Amino acid sequence: MFLKKDSLSINGECVVLHELSALQRIELLEYLASEEQFLPLSELEDSTPPVAVLAYSIRTSARVVAMSLAHSEPEVDIEDLHKQVLNTWPLPAIGEADRLVKKMSGMLVDVPEDPGENKESVSLEKP
Repeated sequence: MFLKKDSLSINGECVVLHELSALQRIELLEYLASEEQFLPLSELEDSTPPVAVLAYSIRTSARVVAMSLAHSEPEVDIEDLHKQVLNTWPLPAIGEADRLVKKMSGMLVDVPEDPGENKESVSLEKP
């Protein structure tokens, strides 16, 4: 009722996404905590992202998208929506939808560009 919504076009299909409610944010935090226990902490120290960390990122992004979609499909269980997103959505679409939902939900903020930052292009050629 009060939640923001926006549409996203994915391969010619329009999907309506909603911001997460307060209860959904709590549920998301609980989900993230439960998923983190399966991450091999010894691998996290390596600078190369291990498969477990990449899989965690994909699963959690798909969960955010599923929670958002639940507002449009309240009769479908969140676990089923989560599996549906993982099984039918391309990875770039999951990432784009995840960012949109998080932005609408106030979980991501736009970082303004620093006007003093040097915008010169970098070249490998000798000056």
